[in-house]
Amino acid sequence: MKTPVIISLIILTLSFFSFFSGMSLALPDEEVQQMARDYPIFKKAEDRIVRIWANLPKEQKKWLRSEQIDWIINLRDTEASALMEIGISRVEAYTIVTDNRSDYLLGLTGTTSQITQNPAQMSKFKTIIKKK
Repeated sequence: MKTPVIISLIILTLSFFSFFSGMSLALPDEEVQQMARDYPIFKKAEDRIVRIWANLPKEQKKWLRSEQIDWIINLRDTEASALMEIGISRVEAYTIVTDNRSDYLLGLTGTTSQITQNPAQMSKFKTIIKKK
């Protein structure tokens, strides 16, 4: 199966689970796809996390699957909301948290990222750190 098909199946499964558990995805798949079409920086972050996930060893995917689902359903939105509360745009916030998650997944594999953060994002991080 190709990676986009696998990701679509995961999102469909999450949507099904969310519907029957009374939970809803705060950032539905349609919005993710729309943001990826409208904002190249977000598309780059989404493509990166999809690539990283696709290349994780099967054993790691098995024990990370429930954590990744929790991140998609809950933590991604919580992290992005915290950034938006201090004035970061929605697209930038979701780009930042997606890149952070990618870095986390790469860290678990013991590899380093060849893809660097966008310099504009890094200046936002410096601003966040200074405000705290």
